[in-house]
This record gives sequence, C-alpha cells and structure tokens, in this order.
Amino acid sequence: MVLRITDKQVGMLQSLYARLKSDDDPRTWGPAAQRFAGDEREARLAWARAQLGNAKLASFTDLNVSEACYLIDRLQGKRTKLDLKLEELIAAQQPPIQDREGWFAAFQLGKSKWVFRGSNLNQLNRYQIRRLIEILEPRAPSWPPRYPAPEKPVEAKLF
Repeated sequence: MVLRITDKQVGMLQSLYARLKSDDDPRTWGPAAQRFAGDEREARLAWARAQLGNAKLASFTDLNVSEACYLIDRLQGKRTKLDLKLEELIAAQQPPIQDREGWFAAFQLGKSKWVFRGSNLNQLNRYQIRRLIEILEPRAPSWPPRYPAPEKPVEAKLF
C-alpha cells in the first residue's frame, strides 16, 4: 500500500516553492522558470516532474509520501536519503574516485547512457539517482541459485 501525500505536505511544498521562486532561487529553476510566468501551478508541477523524472504528474496530490519528502528536502536545500546513499556508494568504489564528474561522464559511456541523457552528476533527478544506486550497489547472490549447479562429471572406470 502506497501512502499518499498529506494536506500538510502539499501546503509545505506550495509555500516553500513560492518563497524560493520569489527570490529567484536556482532550486526553482531561477530565471528559467519565467516561461511559466502567470501560471504558478504549472511552474510548480513542471519543476516537480523534472525533479522526480515523472512526466505524468498532474497534481501534488498524486505524490506519495516518499516523493513529497524528496521534494521538500530539495526545496529546503537538504541532502536527500538518495543523495546520501549515492555518495556512500561512490565513495566505496575501488579504486577510489577522485574526479566524480569525470568519472560520471566516463561511466555514462559504458552503462545505461539512455537513463542519464547527458546529465551531469548534480543534475540527476530522483529516478536517475535510484537507477544509478541500483547499478552501483553490490548485488547479493541470489538464493536459491537461479540455475542448478552442474553435476560432477562421472568418471568412467575401465575394467
């Protein structure tokens, strides 16, 4: 069961976005948000769609609690749980990664380039961060094994 966003979270998202937008804060796209001038609701939804990687979002009331918390953290300038998990996984890479942006650019060439669509590491949306975490996370061996272990070959005995 997915928990839907609460009325308090909807109000918080709307007020945080409006306050930051009035200051032309880059977290709300700054001057680029001017293309939605006059339609504050569409500006908020377009921003939320971009942050979540969900083009079908029609209203804040369609969000679940997790998505709402993610957007609130972004508006408050906090590191989200996904950001912290990604930082932990990148730090654990062997050999250690010195140039994260350079590493990410090279990483895109090899794995799932279509998922990241030329974004840099700081521009990833929620969906892209989750996909990158899935790719980087060490996988536990599946149990029971997907394929049975091969039987030992029987040695032929000569008379």
